[in-house]
Amino acid sequence: MRKKIVAVVNDQTESIVAVLEGHHYYFPFSGVPSKYIEETNRYGEIGECSMIKIDYFGFARYISTENYSLVYEEVAEA
Repeated sequence: MRKKIVAVVNDQTESIVAVLEGHHYYFPFSGVPSKYIEETNRYGEIGECSMIKIDYFGFARYISTENYSLVYEEVAEA
């Protein structure tokens, strides 16, 4: 199984920042519907943090997992 990011949550406010299109019905929606949410790179002493790229109304927005949590869906590999 692999994991797919379906939502991004602000750790301070606990509000949903972005939701992958087609998954908004799972969450109390308050985030931006995004065409993609993907990890671009890892950083930190042992790679403990990630930069996440989000489609933000047609623009790319980058956030760090230092301040945001990710919600995953497990997807069976074909």
